[in-house]
Amino acid sequence: MCGRFVSPSAEAIAKELGIQTPKNYHQSFNLAPTQLVPTLTSPKRLEFYRWGLVPSWAKDPSIGNRMINARSETLAEKPSFKRALAQRRCLVPAQGFYEWKVENKTKQPYFIFHHDRSLLLFAGLWEQWKSPEGEIIHSVTIVTKEAQGNLKNLHDRMPAILSPQSKEAWLSPEIDLHSAQQILNQTAAEKIDFFPVSTLVNKPVNNSKECIEPIAKVEVQPRT
Repeated sequence: MCGRFVSPSAEAIAKELGIQTPKNYHQSFNLAPTQLVPTLTSPKRLEFYRWGLVPSWAKDPSIGNRMINARSETLAEKPSFKRALAQRRCLVPAQGFYEWKVENKTKQPYFIFHHDRSLLLFAGLWEQWKSPEGEIIHSVTIVTKEAQGNLKNLHDRMPAILSPQSKEAWLSPEIDLHSAQQILNQTAAEKIDFFPVSTLVNKPVNNSKECIEPIAKVEVQPRT
């Protein structure tokens, strides 16, 4: 799954995506569900959508708290995702993301990133919800798939990470459901690396560069 990630810096967005961010944009080192996350709805259109998909038919936006991820294997079958897969695909750019692994009976967080530190492009779906009072919420979910490569050592799921060559196809309104599913099936993780980080990241209120700094793992010796 993907439950916490690091947003790109303004410099990385400008350099790799060719998009200028708003003057009040700040990189987050610990983005959590329900917060606003950078979202590409077209190759050159950067929006900020609430993390946690709220379908248009939802009675209230609280449903989004349970829909931060969408399994790629069942997107075309689930009423919550099928229409968005056909009409409202997006990308969520990230500097990296976090995953937790149980080690020595505790959960050790890891920071996961592209080996050359370039941006990761998560496949996503977005929706627009309108309350009876007229409030409009744009929301997004991150598509996940079975973990690949060395990420299997951390978790059984991972975000569907698209290559720069696939991003325009994923965002194109011209492709059908079958083609969209094929793009997701082609995502890989052979250039992904990770290292352990501080448990600071366990709390979303902690939002500093220290969250992504590597730490030395302490080996717990068995009692004799």
